[in-house]
Formats: sequence, structure tokens, C-alpha cells
Amino acid sequence: MQVTQVFSVRLAILSLATPVFLLFSLVALVDGLVRRDLRRWGGGRESSFVYHYAKKAVLPLVVITWVTYLALSFSLHPTFIVIPFAALFAFAVAVTASTFKKYL
Repeated sequence: MQVTQVFSVRLAILSLATPVFLLFSLVALVDGLVRRDLRRWGGGRESSFVYHYAKKAVLPLVVITWVTYLALSFSLHPTFIVIPFAALFAFAVAVTASTFKKYL
């Protein structure tokens, strides 16, 4: 009974932390698109190599956050798990948006 209760509380905490990921991704998306426009108007080089690897890293960062926090066997404040993974998620979104090659 105790395990189920702890699991459900952690699941609720993670679902309530979803707006953090949305906020970080929105800021990172805007930053990435601005960097993309500056690169395109400045005549910078375009390569899709980085874009494909950054795109592949976006979804696993969200999943790893959930799995890591739900699998912990000891008590840890969710901030120590959610904020670093949200920052890495935002970095991946920013790199993905800034290295996107096609016209919008």
C-alpha cells in the first residue's frame, strides 16, 4: 500500500511539473529560431548533422526524467530531478530549432 501511495504521489508531482517543460521549451524554441534567423541572414553554414542528433535527444530527455524520478528508492526533492532535465530538454530544443534548415 505504501509503495502505491508513493508512486501515485510522485506521478502527480511529475504531471504537475509538465508546465515547466512547456515553459522551458517555449523559451528555447524562440531562442533557437532567433539564432537560426541570425545565422541565415548572416550567411552562416548550414548542416543537418547536428539537427538530426538534437532531434533524437528531445523525447528521451522527458522520458528519462519520469523514469528516473519514479524509480528512485529514496526521498529526493523533485526540483533536483526536474530542473536539470528540463534545462537539458530546453537545450536540445534550442539546438534543434537553431539548426533547422528548411524555410518556415
